[in-house]
Amino acid sequence: MEANHVTCVCETCGQQCGSTSRLQDHMRRSHGNDRHPCGYCEKTFKVKNDLHTHVKNVHLLENLFKCDTCGMEFRRKVALKYHLATHSDVYNFPCQQCDKKFKIYPLLHNHVHRAHKEASFKCEHCLRMFHTKSLWLDHIESVHEIQMRFVCEICVANFESQEKLAAHRARHDNPKSSSVANV
Repeated sequence: MEANHVTCVCETCGQQCGSTSRLQDHMRRSHGNDRHPCGYCEKTFKVKNDLHTHVKNVHLLENLFKCDTCGMEFRRKVALKYHLATHSDVYNFPCQQCDKKFKIYPLLHNHVHRAHKEASFKCEHCLRMFHTKSLWLDHIESVHEIQMRFVCEICVANFESQEKLAAHRARHDNPKSSSVANV
């Protein structure tokens, strides 16, 4: 005997959902205008539950994933997955443009970007080119001695100005005044 399967359809985009609650969740995520700001960083979320999950997993470090081989701990499961490859001798990701091979796809992707594509970040002070934003910022800070990153000494988040860092620090100093006080 087959169970009745209810299908709810979003009137805005036609997405089909298996229940009214899933349709409501879809409406909030895809079409809602609500914004729930994180009290620790600049991210905002359309669904309050997503904010709670973010705070718990990123800022409160309640869920850590541990490597059974070396004991290192990671905030995200995918970071542990990539780390586990370092303990392996398997190179399943060959470069199609040269003879290099990699243990995980992100390393192959980085290699292709750096070795086989043109640099896209240009230093306005000396016209040198860089493949990544972080290398570009490192260059400006070390060679031209211009501060480009403002780092929170509590959570190590980066900000592009002293003002944004100060606003972020205020959230650390008084997190209860933010919308995540009940997390």
